[in-house]
Amino acid sequence: MSAQTDLCHPRTLLGAALALLSSVGDARYRAHAEFRLARYAQARELWAALADETGNAEALFMLGVLAQEGLGEPRNPARAEAFFTRAAQAGHGSTAGNQLAHHAPPVRLA
Repeated sequence: MSAQTDLCHPRTLLGAALALLSSVGDARYRAHAEFRLARYAQARELWAALADETGNAEALFMLGVLAQEGLGEPRNPARAEAFFTRAAQAGHGSTAGNQLAHHAPPVRLA
């Protein structure tokens, strides 16, 4: 088993949390859990749905983070800037620069 699979196993703390969040149905929390587990494609799907359905500012911001940092997709500064602009218009009060440390991807263990 890989380290990624081990983390997602239901008997681990992160795996149990992800299982619990999946049953709760709140896409915001599930997206953040997927992001912390470095499952960027799953996080992007959840945030994209939130952004499309409700214009969620945090979802738009995090889509910008994924695009800016090239997490699960090629780096795309123009796409990131568009998401950050939409997030600000939707009421997100932070700028990309001061939030990236808070939303930094987890350190990958070899």
